[in-house]
Amino acid sequence: VKETMQPHVISCHLDFCSVKHKDSKMICKKFGLRVKQLRKEQGISQNQLAFESELSREAISRIELGKKNPSLVTSTAISVGLAISMQELFKY
Repeated sequence: VKETMQPHVISCHLDFCSVKHKDSKMICKKFGLRVKQLRKEQGISQNQLAFESELSREAISRIELGKKNPSLVTSTAISVGLAISMQELFKY
């Protein structure tokens, strides 16, 4: 029974991933716009956010443009750099 169920689970998992992949560009774009909005509300530059987040300015720029899919660690660094909670960062 386990052998017949296992491929089905893998198949479902792959379908889930493919659906998520289709939306990943939109999610990255929205997240980037949120980072930019929060940064501008605080009146800080990309350089300042990069310094506070311990990331490169280029990474901040790529994230804000939606060209980079930040990891959870990078997202946490950005929330620290903006002095906000992860919950606040992901309100979009």
